[in-house]
Amino acid sequence: MFQKQLQIQAQKQFQMPFTTRLRTRRQTRRQTRIAFLLAAAGWFSTPAMAADLIATKPGVMCVSAQALAQLTLPNGESRSHGATATPEQLAQAQAGGCIDIQPGITVNVLTARKNTSVVSYQRPGATTVETFVVPNIDFSPVFTDDAAASQPAAQKQTQAQTAAPMPTPIQAPAATPATQATPAGTAPSAPTVTAPDGYHVIQRAPGLDGDSIELLEDERITPALQKQLWGTGASEEGLPGNDPKPLAKAQLRLVSTSGAIAATRQLDYPLARVQPAPLHGLPGPVLFLTVDATAPMGSYSGPATQILMPPRQSLDPVQYTTDDGKTSPLVLAATGKSAWKISPARNGGADEIQQVACSPDFDKKDSTGDDDDFVTRYETYRFVDGKWLLARRQRPGIWESEQEFPKRNMFP
Repeated sequence: MFQKQLQIQAQKQFQMPFTTRLRTRRQTRRQTRIAFLLAAAGWFSTPAMAADLIATKPGVMCVSAQALAQLTLPNGESRSHGATATPEQLAQAQAGGCIDIQPGITVNVLTARKNTSVVSYQRPGATTVETFVVPNIDFSPVFTDDAAASQPAAQKQTQAQTAAPMPTPIQAPAATPATQATPAGTAPSAPTVTAPDGYHVIQRAPGLDGDSIELLEDERITPALQKQLWGTGASEEGLPGNDPKPLAKAQLRLVSTSGAIAATRQLDYPLARVQPAPLHGLPGPVLFLTVDATAPMGSYSGPATQILMPPRQSLDPVQYTTDDGKTSPLVLAATGKSAWKISPARNGGADEIQQVACSPDFDKKDSTGDDDDFVTRYETYRFVDGKWLLARRQRPGIWESEQEFPKRNMFP
């Protein structure tokens, strides 16, 4: 609704008298400056605000946070108002899959963060939707009237369409400021590999050395339908035309630069999403694979996020290790009684992941029918010496997702 109002406002401006257009333009810039300052102060958090910034402050978007970081100068300034990119730097950006945000572009804001947002975008003529990281803060500066008139078309107002935010409640720490450079080319196209019968490639993410990780879903699920079904306990009943054929479970596959399928993995549910993970301090790029495990009813189901590390040439989720040496897949749940977020490490090093989860206290013998019948677990995942370690503590009492995320001192 917020973004729709912005688009209607833009259309009406052409019908206004000059003085009214000038006043409206100044008001828009004032609103943009406010949004910009809020973002810089760390208060930027909603897809609506992300869409507003993308719509009013064109820049560049990249297929990964690592590629985006290549567009930033060592001192943190953006190249658009700091210095000119060298040919080598531009080549790195192009190889990393960075593209300019062009006028009239429409993106879906999946996740809005402090310094970056994750958006999905379908290039003209493409059949798949790609995921990009967009810098919120370090876009081109807000121009005065004279300066704005001299800017190229690629730096004028764009349109952005907000989608439902990623159902995983991630609050990432400040990322390295990054921004647009001199126009960068598009990423090299990956080899086209035929999808299995009944499937189509709905997302593609970069792997290692030109490999790509592809997400395949039931061919009847379009990006718009996926957005509509997400978080509803999707089934064939949600398909148009009452198609009785059950939805196929989503699949992942690793495709090499030659077009060979190096690995495949079937997921447990029909809907999934892949996006760059804003985890800093790790030895290589990381992806979040979120599978929509939402049930039609109940507060203990919802999207489940796993971590993929493309440098390992594997589609399996990373494992965590407990104090007693046991290992299990690292899965982050976002349900009515669980949530998680990313936080900077307390003593330096890689970012940490904190998860809170509540469940009935099955060890309690005498039920009182109150909050003491529940137990809440506070978990911290840390990346140490090449592996994820879990530290956990629990307390009696109930926690639900409508409540504020627990303070940091509650986590070990």
